[in-house]
Amino acid sequence: MASRRTKENVRKERDSSEEDVGSSQPSTTSTDEQELMAMLKFKAKRDKEQAKLLADLKKEVKIAKDKKTRATIDRFVTAMDELAAMNTEYVLEQDKANETIRRLWVQVFDAQVEFSNYTNDYLKRMKGLEENRNRRQLEHLSLQKRACQDHQSCIDNLKESPKK
Repeated sequence: MASRRTKENVRKERDSSEEDVGSSQPSTTSTDEQELMAMLKFKAKRDKEQAKLLADLKKEVKIAKDKKTRATIDRFVTAMDELAAMNTEYVLEQDKANETIRRLWVQVFDAQVEFSNYTNDYLKRMKGLEENRNRRQLEHLSLQKRACQDHQSCIDNLKESPKK
């Protein structure tokens, strides 16, 4: 929490320093000189703020070495290790589930291929049967035609023969 306050203070100081730099410029100097002076003042102030922030962070590190803080850090590390172990277990279970799902998809694909092959064989067989049926139907039609022609020739012969 102290580091947040420090960072917030640094931001506020930087913002106020930028405002101070902009308002304290003498109007008699040239624009380039004013910008250079403002930049130098800003850099000096920023360096000072960074040094202060670094000192505050070093204090916080020293505080972290305290026994209570160390115990809290140890509990945190232990909890992180447990979470990592649980995550590893989850990942392994997820991999097993993914492998099972993949295996099932392979079975579905194999079943689809088998079904496709079966339907193709069935269609080929039906096509052969249909061709055979059509061929036989044509044979029977030609036989019927010849029978009709024979019948007609008998009728014609009977018509031509003299009546008794």
